[in-house]
Amino acid sequence: MANLRFVTPQHLTIIFFYVVCSLGGVLVALNTSWSSTAVRARIGRGVVFALMGVLLFEVSSLIALRFNYGHWLYGERVNPNAWIFEEHPYVVALPIGNKSYSVNGIEIHHNSLGFRGAEFQNKGTKKRVVAIGGSTTYCVDVSDKDTWPAQLESLLGSEYEVLNLGMAGHSTAEHLYLLGSLVPRLEPDVIVMQIGLNDLHCMHSPDISPVLNKCHSTLFANSVGECFVNKLPLLASVRAIVSMMQNVGLAPRCPQDPVGGRNIKDLDPRVVEAFNAQATSLVSIGKGMGAEVILVPQVGLKAGDIANGGYRWWTPYLDQGSLNSFVTSFNQELRRVADATQVSYVDSVNTTSWGDELFIDLSHLSGPGNLKLAQLIRERVVAQ
Repeated sequence: MANLRFVTPQHLTIIFFYVVCSLGGVLVALNTSWSSTAVRARIGRGVVFALMGVLLFEVSSLIALRFNYGHWLYGERVNPNAWIFEEHPYVVALPIGNKSYSVNGIEIHHNSLGFRGAEFQNKGTKKRVVAIGGSTTYCVDVSDKDTWPAQLESLLGSEYEVLNLGMAGHSTAEHLYLLGSLVPRLEPDVIVMQIGLNDLHCMHSPDISPVLNKCHSTLFANSVGECFVNKLPLLASVRAIVSMMQNVGLAPRCPQDPVGGRNIKDLDPRVVEAFNAQATSLVSIGKGMGAEVILVPQVGLKAGDIANGGYRWWTPYLDQGSLNSFVTSFNQELRRVADATQVSYVDSVNTTSWGDELFIDLSHLSGPGNLKLAQLIRERVVAQ
């Protein structure tokens, strides 16, 4: 299993490059000065000049990219998701199976299917609960034991098991694929769906049609580091060569994030209608396999981080001050789906206070926050 920490392969490449060029040049130069033959001396000088030439090309490329990018390449934030996710033909990306990584003491493990936690076993006598959702169900930046599905399992006791099928970045469109292709084989008794946040983020994008949300797929792909450039060595010489190849059409360009910046305060009826239709289909599929379905609204966003524009990258067309009102509107739409399909809706999530201290970042709950959510969901699960 891989173990990803702050030092990624790209960081190691930079260190290795400068050590080889500098230390290697010095050692070869010293060996050349001690050489007893003219041929060996000429070869040594050639190697030294080659290493110094490579080093000079790297430094000059670094300076050139500084003027082109407006920042130093080595200071770019490396996206570790490039080593955690892999491209998928139907749902943009899925976590790579059998991956474990540790950041700041947070231990995260993906089983062989790419889902959080231990391997899924054949169903036994326990009542099986399957949790479906995006990153708020996957629960980023907390250890496996602190996710709300894991804590829900602890609260429910030995008669239940909870499988976490949360996938960071997935919207109801991707949930439909997973629910239809995988979940029936898991034989769930209860399906808990926490959905909506990844449906609203691209409202008012011009790249939305009745059959394709290109804004969502582009933002999602970029957020998980899907472009090949993310896995290249973080060397200016390599980046400069790739850039030149892209300019002449010899290498593909990475998709650009939507520009956005329009600060729209109104709901997008196209997206609301699609969310209703897809959520209704999710419920229908769940009920069709004989499972009880529970819909869970989103808890909202951390107010302090909204003020700092921390969600602009994921909501490029929306007024940042209106984000929580958008979340409320989609929660209300989810409630309408629950009423129309006659399934449970966890109203207590909407009436509970979610202070900033319960969040680990703008949109994700901390361990205590996830415990609070799990307690609310437990009440509905045991009532089924």
